[in-house]
Amino acid sequence: MTAIKRVLITGAAGAIGRTLRAAWRGRYAMRLLDVVPPEPAGAGEETIVADCADQQAMIAAAQGMDAIVHLAVDPKTRAAPERAWALIGATWTVFEAARIAGARRFVFASSNHAGGMAAMDEALASGVTPRPDSLYGICKVAGEAMARHHVDKHGLTALCLRIGSFKPVPVQIRDLKTWLSPGDMARLAECGLTQNALRFAVVYGFSNNTRLPRRDPLWETIGYRPQDDAERFAATIAAAPGDPWIDGKPPLGAWFAERDWDVKA
Repeated sequence: MTAIKRVLITGAAGAIGRTLRAAWRGRYAMRLLDVVPPEPAGAGEETIVADCADQQAMIAAAQGMDAIVHLAVDPKTRAAPERAWALIGATWTVFEAARIAGARRFVFASSNHAGGMAAMDEALASGVTPRPDSLYGICKVAGEAMARHHVDKHGLTALCLRIGSFKPVPVQIRDLKTWLSPGDMARLAECGLTQNALRFAVVYGFSNNTRLPRRDPLWETIGYRPQDDAERFAATIAAAPGDPWIDGKPPLGAWFAERDWDVKA
């Protein structure tokens, strides 16, 4: 398969977008799109201010791209279904832009909340099984379904990443299992550009954490080899009495999985 050279990143001004941009600078030609201006373009970069819900803007942005990494998201979907439906619609617009423009690879930033009602070991064992814990999780399951559709019907290759606790360092007990470091985030996303073993896959995104109950069985298949471990920060994290993440098996989605989380104002 021809190597990926040109990549469109949506949500490029966000934390993950900035991480990928820094890691991939000089290795891929990147078109960086967000509703707010990303940092000024450097060598091999182009910035675009646009909304992913704008079909014509997305089709234009996708022209000439080998791959799309779709990170853009509206995090304020709690108790606001109209925002969730808009997010689902915008995700469809980006997939359609890939189809129309001929971008053959797609990396979709899903979330652990797509499987958040399951315990962590169960979620890792069951793979693509949807167990959304919230409207946000439902949006991500919808995106995974769109990816499957565009693979089967339109010939894309798509990797959906159920991202864990992405942050510079772990800060709570849960993170000792669910942390995804910036370096491992970049390594995992790049698997979506380079792996040729699978046309479609949904994988969980965690670092090589000592307390991870099991590894996602597809990591080896796609060539993901995480290098960071949250355990080296364990001594700095205070455990609250009764925290179920110490030795219990709470839902992976944590507070998102609480019964009334989506209906509270």
